[in-house]
Amino acid sequence: MTEVKSELYNKIYEDLKNSMKEKNIQKRDVLKIIISGVKNETINNGKDITDDACKSVLRKLVKQHEDSIQQFTDANRMDLVSKEALELTYLRFYLPKMMSDEEMKSEINNIIKVNNIPLARQNMGQIMKIVKQYDNIDMKKASEYIKSIMN
Repeated sequence: MTEVKSELYNKIYEDLKNSMKEKNIQKRDVLKIIISGVKNETINNGKDITDDACKSVLRKLVKQHEDSIQQFTDANRMDLVSKEALELTYLRFYLPKMMSDEEMKSEINNIIKVNNIPLARQNMGQIMKIVKQYDNIDMKKASEYIKSIMN
């Protein structure tokens, strides 16, 4: 039996109950998807429900919604874009605020300096491994930045 060891999960669950009382159907549906994803993730891996598991599921859902928004925009389906964008807002609410591009670049430069990592292609994995420990850095932007300073 998986155990709930997550304040974030409890917050999402409380917000689900409130959205049901408020009859906010779209928010309710998004929160149900989050809870279902977290339960599936933890049960399939035989782990407890933790903040890290919740954040992992949230990041996957955010990425899916961003991809959907891009596809719907390309197909000129603005009705679906607005629906996905609202759901994305609900998802992002539970994740830490992302660093700005300047903050991210500064942090990556600091990681490279502190760990004395030479700027060579073969060291990109080493840098990314450290960057992945941050909840508030966009990994795609980080990867692009690291590639740009290695050239």
